[in-house]
Amino acid sequence: MGKKEIPEAELTQWAKTLASPLTKAMSESPENIKAAAQIFKNITSYMGDRKSRKKEGGHVVKLIQNALTAGEPFRDEVYCQLMRQTNNNPEKVSLAKGFTLMELGLGPNLHTDTHTHTHIYIYIYIYIYIYL
Repeated sequence: MGKKEIPEAELTQWAKTLASPLTKAMSESPENIKAAAQIFKNITSYMGDRKSRKKEGGHVVKLIQNALTAGEPFRDEVYCQLMRQTNNNPEKVSLAKGFTLMELGLGPNLHTDTHTHTHIYIYIYIYIYIYL
């Protein structure tokens, strides 16, 4: 039996939960699936979409530390989740924090391949053009 296909809207729009990793590479092992879930918890906790006892800066530090050491599939998952959590996010403060995380991730030390960066920049440009 194959995996249940997730509707595109669930993969590309803000949500309170994450049913599965958004990238194929992060879906290939139980360790990666667990890492994708942790990415989601850190992102949504920092953005204020999820309650946490940890200070919001702790979530950012954890994301950056993991992104620096975990490799490209991890970073791609972070970017995809950030794009998802900033698409149709109903809370302006949460939305701003999501774009702040994206901006931090686009710095020179956390870059991913040029193809992924192109998609991220296009997403940001379209978002600004349509919504702002």
